Amino acid sequence: MTSTAIPFPITIVSSDTTALREISWTLSSFGYQVVASSDWSEHAAWRQMVIPSLLLLDARDEEEIKEVLSSPRTTPFVYRIAFYETIPNPDRLLDLGADDFIRYPVNIGELLSRLKNGGRRLEFERRFKMTESFDQQPGIISKRRFIQKLERQLHNNRDAHDGALVVMGIDSLERLQAQYGFSAVEDATTRLAQCLNAELSSEDFCGIVQEGIFVVLLQECTVSEGVQFGEDISKQFNEQSTAADGKRARQSVSGIVLNWPTGETANDAVHRGVTALGYVRCSGGSLVLDVNEIEEEFSTWKRQFPSYHEVNARHMMEALPLVLSIDDPTLIDRQGLGVYAFASGQSLPPCVPVVDEMGHLLGVVDTVALREYGSDIFGSLDEHLVPVSDTVSGSAPLDEIVNTLAISPKDYLVVVENKKPIGYISYENLAAITVDPMDRQDDSFKELADTGLNSLVVPLGQLI
Repeated sequence: MTSTAIPFPITIVSSDTTALREISWTLSSFGYQVVASSDWSEHAAWRQMVIPSLLLLDARDEEEIKEVLSSPRTTPFVYRIAFYETIPNPDRLLDLGADDFIRYPVNIGELLSRLKNGGRRLEFERRFKMTESFDQQPGIISKRRFIQKLERQLHNNRDAHDGALVVMGIDSLERLQAQYGFSAVEDATTRLAQCLNAELSSEDFCGIVQEGIFVVLLQECTVSEGVQFGEDISKQFNEQSTAADGKRARQSVSGIVLNWPTGETANDAVHRGVTALGYVRCSGGSLVLDVNEIEEEFSTWKRQFPSYHEVNARHMMEALPLVLSIDDPTLIDRQGLGVYAFASGQSLPPCVPVVDEMGHLLGVVDTVALREYGSDIFGSLDEHLVPVSDTVSGSAPLDEIVNTLAISPKDYLVVVENKKPIGYISYENLAAITVDPMDRQDDSFKELADTGLNSLVVPLGQLI
């Protein structure tokens, strides 16, 4: 079973040390950040937390849990799950102040599901509160209201002044959240809102369109004046960030400026600005540019960028650590193969090719069967041989690989050269081409279907 851990810490509170160990160890094995505590006192560290978190509270400690659930929350971003054993009416835990409950001993699948629900609820409340707080600041409105206001201006000739849309966003927001948590993101976003709000005239208006990203309409303003406005905001934010963050790395903001009206709908104009802001951030941050300038640079780069038709199967495939010969199984070192496959820690591919005396591909043995039967499978390859109808050559282009993999009954393809297997491609390899560097040299791969155990293992250096 796999699970993607929620980005909120979990605290388990109980006087039962066995329950604490069992639940903590279980959740930790699924990748969750877990803290266990047997301290119910008001001075306990978990009761002083002000960051978003989930609490698992043992309802068997009846008096303690009543006191905790009836106490004010130190932050609204806390989701409290009570676990119980023999309560006749567990719904009363909700009346006491719990957000959810689960029976103990817990079913791990149910617990993971309830933690996911709690995480979604915390994230929703955090975003809602952030948007609501900016709505309450003079001049700062939500994205929906900002778009509506722009649209009204487009349809009202009296208010249709030429101006500039300035999109400002905090750089490296994801890293800030990962290192210092949601509160640091909220603090930085608030500082940027304050810098913008202080510079708005009575005719200008500003909206928050994404977390850490604002759009300002400057009335009767040129693009160059908008760029100067953005640079002034960036400088003010940097100065405030240095003073406020203390030991944290200094935060910066980037910006993009568009003419207004743009000839597009308000929503399209905002989307264009946010997209272009991503291009600007790739320049290192703390930079404000004209949207036409950065879009032209991006378009020029894109025309020069090597297209994916230059990528072929050799660039994407994984090497085959094992190739089996069907004609002379006595040549296979069964014990050696068993040690390699099951004790060396090497990752096996989704299949192991089987070849004839010429090294030509006959079929494959699924890794599932290999793990199930172990080295016994090498004496009866015929029984476990699976025909392979979908293969690609080493020179196959990307579109051919995608089309072949889409119609293949398996989730992998075997790459062949001169009818001999040289590698395999899975969906993970397709996904990896957008983030992994690709070697485009036409390497000459050694034939893997020689006799003996050593020929079945391909050194990684041979692929470089």
